[in-house]
Amino acid sequence: MRMSDYALVRYLERAKGINLEDVRAEIEQRIVAQAGATATGCWVDGIWFVIKNGVVVTAQTAPPHARIGTKRRVKKRRALP
Repeated sequence: MRMSDYALVRYLERAKGINLEDVRAEIEQRIVAQAGATATGCWVDGIWFVIKNGVVVTAQTAPPHARIGTKRRVKKRRALP
């Protein structure tokens, strides 16, 4: 069995009493202070927040270009016979 993200969020709010709107506001405030309104990403507390069209879409431990296995590989050209 798996738990959806939605169910997990509701559990944290209702069973654990975590006010996620307060958490969201705190993170948003820190991102705006760190990155400004037009950035595409920024570091806050060791987490890289990815921003697209003014919306934080994910949080990672490393920015996309630094993640292992994401480098673009250049194909070698074969010599003509």
